Parts: sequence; C-alpha cells; structure tokens
Amino acid sequence: MTPKALDSYTVFCYIFGIYQIKRTYAKMLKSQADIVVIGGGILGCSIAYHLAKAGMTDVLVLEKEALTHGSTWHAAGVIGQLRSSKNLSRMLQHSVKLYEVLEEETGHASSWRRTGSIRTASTPQRMLELHRSCGMAKSFDLEAEVISPTEAREMFPILETEGLLGALYVPSDGVADPSMITQSLAAGARKHGVIFKQGENVTGFDRRDSRIHAVRTDQGEIECRIVVSAAGVWARQLGMKMGVSLACCGVEHQYLITEAVAGLTSDMPSLRDPDLSLYYKPESNGLLVGCWEPDTIAFDNDPIPGSFAQQLLPSNMERFEPYLEAAMKRTPVVGEVGIREVINGPIPFSADGDTVMGPIPGLDNAYIASGCVIGIASGGGIGKMMAQWIIEGESPVDLWPVDSRRFGPHHARKDFLYPRAIEIYGEHYTLRPPGTEYQSARGLRVSPFYHQLKERGAVFGSKFGWERPNWFATNGMDPVDAPSYERPNWFEPVGEEHREVRRNVGVLDLSTFSKYEIYGPDALAVLQYLTVRDLDKPVGSTMYTQFCNSRGGIEADLTITRIAEDRFYLVTGSGNGIRDMEWVRRKGKAKGDRFSVEEVTSKFGVLLVTGPNAPALLQSLCGEEAIQPALGGGTCTLLDVNGVEARALRLSFAGEPGWELHACAEYCQHLYKSLRGGGGDFGIRDFGYRALDSLRLEKGALYWGSDITPDYNPYEAGLGFCVDLDKGDFIGRDALLKISQTGPERKLRAFTLDKSVCAYGNEAFIHNGKIIGTTTSAGFGYTIDQTIVYAYVPIDAKQDDAYEVEVYGERVAAAWQNKRDLTIPV
Repeated sequence: MTPKALDSYTVFCYIFGIYQIKRTYAKMLKSQADIVVIGGGILGCSIAYHLAKAGMTDVLVLEKEALTHGSTWHAAGVIGQLRSSKNLSRMLQHSVKLYEVLEEETGHASSWRRTGSIRTASTPQRMLELHRSCGMAKSFDLEAEVISPTEAREMFPILETEGLLGALYVPSDGVADPSMITQSLAAGARKHGVIFKQGENVTGFDRRDSRIHAVRTDQGEIECRIVVSAAGVWARQLGMKMGVSLACCGVEHQYLITEAVAGLTSDMPSLRDPDLSLYYKPESNGLLVGCWEPDTIAFDNDPIPGSFAQQLLPSNMERFEPYLEAAMKRTPVVGEVGIREVINGPIPFSADGDTVMGPIPGLDNAYIASGCVIGIASGGGIGKMMAQWIIEGESPVDLWPVDSRRFGPHHARKDFLYPRAIEIYGEHYTLRPPGTEYQSARGLRVSPFYHQLKERGAVFGSKFGWERPNWFATNGMDPVDAPSYERPNWFEPVGEEHREVRRNVGVLDLSTFSKYEIYGPDALAVLQYLTVRDLDKPVGSTMYTQFCNSRGGIEADLTITRIAEDRFYLVTGSGNGIRDMEWVRRKGKAKGDRFSVEEVTSKFGVLLVTGPNAPALLQSLCGEEAIQPALGGGTCTLLDVNGVEARALRLSFAGEPGWELHACAEYCQHLYKSLRGGGGDFGIRDFGYRALDSLRLEKGALYWGSDITPDYNPYEAGLGFCVDLDKGDFIGRDALLKISQTGPERKLRAFTLDKSVCAYGNEAFIHNGKIIGTTTSAGFGYTIDQTIVYAYVPIDAKQDDAYEVEVYGERVAAAWQNKRDLTIPV
C-alpha cells in the first residue's frame, strides 16, 4: 500500500470512526427511534431481540427502573408448552427451542433446564381431560404420554400418590430463572444493535388522530414510527396515556419456597396438581410451591405508585393456608421442612385470562404484548410472533385466542375487567366441561328480546358481553346449564329445537351480531379491495364474502349488503367486530380515505326466521305480493312485518329457507310478538345457539375461528365459489390466483363417527394411523342421528382411507362424507 493510499485509508477510518461514535452517542441520547418498546421484562426484551434479528436494528427499549424489575423477576419460571390450540402451543415450543440455544448465542447464561413436566389427575373427569390433552399434544408434534401414579412418583419421589389415577408427562418442558433468561435475551438484542435505556419513565405520548408520533418521558421526547407496549401490569395505565382502553390488569399471585429438601434436585420435573390447584418447581435449595386461589386481589385497580419496582406485596397466609395444607398431603415433606420465603407479587392478567398481543385498536402504529400470565414460558414465542406481526403488518399465523382485537371497550371497564379476571384466576385449574359459562360480570349487554326470551325459558350464554340464548328449558326443566363430559342436560331440548327447525319453523335472536355501515365516495372501492367477492352489485344485494390476508388466509367471514350506491351494511360475528373494522380502517386506506365506518350493532335487533314453513309464515304477516321480492337468494328487501319495517336478508346459517330480520331496536319486542302470534298456526319454535351449531354442521356452514382462520384459504375450505379473481385487485389475490392454478394442498371434509360420542372440536384426527391434525368443529347432528366432525385432510387423501378421531383417549372410526349437506340421503 502506498503512503498516499495509506493516508486516504487512515482519513476514511478516522471519519467513519467519528461517525460511528456520534451515531452511538446519538442512539444513547435517543431522541428518535424507528421502534420504541416500552417495558424491560421478558416480553419487551424478547420482542426487541426478535426485531433486531429480523433486521430492525433501530430499536429502543425503555424501562422505568431496571430490566426485569416489574413482574418478571419474581415469576416462578415454570415452562410448559401445551396449550388449547396448535398455534399457541407452537409459540411456546419456539420458546423452548430458543432457550436451548440462547446461552450459546448470546454468551450470557440463560439458566434454561429441560426437566420435563408432570400433570396429575385425581378424578375420572380429570383423566378424560388428560387423555384429550395428550391427543392434542401429539397432533401439535409435542411428545406427551399418560403415565401411572407409580411412574410419576419415580420421576418426582416426594409425591404422595394416594388418590391419584394417572398423570400426563411432557418430557421437553423445563424451567428457568426468569431474570437470567431475560438478561440473556437483552444481551442478544444488544448484539444486534438494540439500545436499552433504563431508569427512564414514560409520562405520555404525542398522539395526533390515530398515530403516535412520539413517546414522552421524564427525560425528553422520542420520535418514533412504531411503539410497542410490553409494560406488564402497567399496560392498562399506559393505554390510558395513549387514549385507549385495554383489557389488561394486574392481580396478586403467591407462592412459597421451602428450606432445602433432602434428595431434591433441580433436574426433577415440575409438577402440577390441578385438582388441588397446586404447582411445584424443585430447586436444589428448596421446593417452590404455588397455588391459584379464589378471590385474589386486583393490583392496579388504583393507580400503581410510580416508585413501585422490584417490590413484593404483603403475603396473605390466610388465603394461602388451605393450599399449604393440600401441599402437605400431596407432598408430605412440605410439612417437615421450614418455609424460607413467601412471595406475593403482581402478575399481568387480562379480561379472559390470556395474553393480549397485536395491534392496539384505534391506533395505526401501536402494538401491545401484555396480560400474559405465563410470560417466561411464552416469552420467546411471543417475541417472535410480535416481531413478524410488526414487520409484516399481519399476524404470521392465526393467533385469535390472544389477539388484542378480541376485546371491546366494555372488557376494559373496571366493573367487567376485575370481577372476570379474578373469577378466571381462581378457576385456572378448575375442570371446565364443554359449554361451561363464566358467572361474573353477567347481564351487561342484553338484546331487545332478552326479557321475552327469558320468560320462555331461555338459558343464556355470554358472548362479547352479550347475553344470548343457548337453549330453551322445556317441560318443567330448570333453566340452568349442567355441563358434562358426556351428554349435558341440554342435549334433548336442543334436539327438539333442531328437529322443529328442520321440519317446521324456528326463530332465533341474532341481535348480538356486530353490525356496521360503511359509506362515502370511496366505500365501494375500499370494500372491493378488502373482499374476495365482487360487491359491485345492484342495491338490495346481500353477499357472503371473506377478507383475506396477503397469503390468502381468511381474516374475516361476513355478509355485506348494498343498501345504497355508496352505503354498505356489514354483519359479522358477535366478537369479531373490532377485529374486522380495524382491518377495514388500517387496510382500506390504500384505496382511499373518503369513507366512514359507523357501528349500528345496538341500533338493530335481529331475528332469524328459518325452516321449511318460514316463507309461509312471513307471507301470512306481510302479504303474498310483498314477500315475492324477498324470496330470491342473496337479497335484502324492506318488509313491513305487522307494522315493523325490517331489512329482510335472505340467508340462514341453519341451512333451511330463512331470513334475518333486522329491525330498529324500539320495534323489536313488537316484531317478536307478531312472529309468535302469526306463527301460532305453524307452531313456531324458539331455538338457541346450540341448536344452530348442530343445524349448521349438518349443512356444511362454517365458523370463523375454528373451521376457517387466517391459516386456511377459501379453496381449502370449500369457499372457492366466493372468490372473484377477475374483479380487479384485492388483498390476497396473487396468492389465491396461484392456489387456484396449482390447487390447494388440503381440503376441509365432513366426517361422521361410527360411535355416538361427545366430541366438541380440537380432538386429534388420524389418517391411516397417523395423527395429522385436530378436528376444527364437532357436534351431534340430530337429523342424521350421528356425531359429526370437520377436519382438514391432505389433497391426495381418499374417501376409503382409514380415518379416526381420538375422543378422550379412545380412537373412534370416522367416515368421510363426500357431500356438503349431510341431510341429503345417499
């Protein structure tokens, strides 16, 4: 190298070095960042780590005190992977895969230990649950087996097996020190360029319309493109500063740590005894014993003091004592050693007990990951999912059970949030047979027909805060649910309702549907871009359609009616409105901003009138001439039903002739009275949602959230008839065009079981002896007198292959039904 070249190279290095120093100094001062993550617990550190690994290096993490000093530091650190859905389990499986290599990657000890876990059963009902869980685990590619009490004691020698019937063993579960694993994630994030600012408290936000432009702290203002709240028990208070209501909270949780136990080692499995509401984590210096007691205390009902950090709450041994006595019976050694410490600390929780993650409704550039009661177990997976969601603008897989958009404003109100959270907390390990309803915060929202239906024996369930009729008690029955793992008390009444709809006519209150009107000069263009179906139809047309994501997965399943040239009426599921309208608000702007969205859910009550005699019933009330325009499929007609103007949408989820009658709320009681009066000659029958589920299973109607989700496309689900590829550009068109050309890789099929068993969905599904997934829906078809299940099978599967469904550990043969309507004779 020549002297001149050397001088130039030296100058370059000098300039570049100064640039790097200034850049690093600016990042440390940090008045601007691409992404700001608020919260230095395990979720915040994991999100930052995964964002940086994906190439998003301009990430700043703000922590008001020090990393882990919220709830993370006092977490138990028990890491299980089995959850109620495939994607949630896969998310936790990612946590384990990450934790196994994290220390090697970051150079910071993670403390992860693969110990396995044991879950015991003391009742026949609990054994049924374990068998079901074992089948689900295998369908999620998670190794699990049901073992005997003796085998459980061999792994966990301090266990008293009296009264135990068996246990579920998951060998790949483990434990970790929460602070160490979080610091390991933070070390990995720093290696990829993430800046952490500790001791900086968020005081507010610069919000303009639906965007956060900057985060305000006690040390200045930080401009940002995206903000992520991972604030744990502070998430609700932080949401208030953003101007949004979040269904997150904090509750007290207790566990104790004993003195050292002879023979106890840290590589023994963790153990849960749900029948005693206990869990254990062995350590070399003692045994951690925790419980989920009823009537815990809300932590953030009042504002959390700003100085609260790495602190505990006063222990409540009166609340803990019954569980300590139970622990002495299940593990007698607990009564023989001293208690070294009792931990009572706040943990994040939510209005339904599950994580709250995803985009924050009402904001264009804000996300949340909080309310997570199993933060250490799910931290790695949540970080990965959130990073992909933030970068791509769409959830990478179906995460509806933890999606932030599943909540409405009422979920965040204190009168709902805390009673429901405390009830769910206390029932964390409680057996909940299918159909079990929560009892707290009930009666919040009722339809215009509520009192009339209650007088007629309606037994209500709760959905999105609404009371809606599940079934009707008849013949002197008490109008009370008695759920069971076998046939519940509503089995026969629901069968009567089902059969009356099939042979005559029934009426069902559908008022809880979420309903919106979208209007304005760009309304048609926006909806054409969002939906797979061509909506440019005459006024009065009702269209069944879907929103799809860029992969072609189904994000929403809804009906849209054109009620004017520039006005559309959208009807979607009771709990799906926030999610669907956020999709419209965020995605629709790509095709114009001259449109408005108005929620009209409470404005209209809805009655479904359906059955072979539904046309005759409406004709008797409206007149033959008036009913004629409403007879055509896919129509919306204004009908005068005995003085009540109703939008009559010609469709029925029950698969029989029928209409949804949408009428202004103040007229609804008269509408119901008129239908019952006019239906007297027909013997009109009230029916509920349980009968509707049975009716739709026989007719091939699909539920969003189980049969169809963002993981499935319309061609796989048999909804290709909804896709109009030649209508122009729409979200998912490229993916769907490719699928239409190459064909789907799997198809949703209906099967009937050879044996009458109680299946409810999520059972392991077996093809030619191999578990290939789970059922998407299941129930009893009263017309065909058989149990029906839906499941996705490979496209090359054949009708005469061997199929089975594992129902509570028993494999039952299933027959492929090569037709959508199972009531049609072969």
